[in-house]
Amino acid sequence: MELDWANFSDTPATPIATRTPLSPGFHFGQIEKATIEKGWRVSDDNPSGDCLSLWVDCVEDDEQKRVFVTIPKNEIWRIVLVAQSCNVPPPVRGEAEWDEAQLVGKRCYVETSTYTVRNGNNAGQIRASVSQWVAFANQPKTTETTQERRARKDPSEETPARAKRTAKPDWQRKETATDDIPF
Repeated sequence: MELDWANFSDTPATPIATRTPLSPGFHFGQIEKATIEKGWRVSDDNPSGDCLSLWVDCVEDDEQKRVFVTIPKNEIWRIVLVAQSCNVPPPVRGEAEWDEAQLVGKRCYVETSTYTVRNGNNAGQIRASVSQWVAFANQPKTTETTQERRARKDPSEETPARAKRTAKPDWQRKETATDDIPF
């Protein structure tokens, strides 16, 4: 590729927008990328540092938002949870090979939370993380998000069951009549 240094510009053509992270709650997502990254998470339990790297795309407020997830290869229980959420066969004990590519394009249901990056170039930024992978059998059948469910509920509407739970029993109710003075 030949570069045209005569027309070089330091400023981007469009301003770089700050991305808002996915808000905490339950969201449907789709795994867009699943790869094995080498040397990312070196520890005593994972000396090679290999991990499963996932890109989970979720839609919130008509905006697509991405959550990055890395799982060290020794944490097989977490990889099993991801597979169960995507309804694909999980790794089997004793079998060394498992194809992570089968996760790509699969729908999942996750609970997200947020955290603040402490170190590095991104220090101070708020990011989303997956705190729970919901198994396929326990996923809701609709795509309604937590925020949509909350918005749909009118706080002024009180169900009879809730009214009964919040009502005080007769013996706890105070009489408000001030006409009868007992002395």
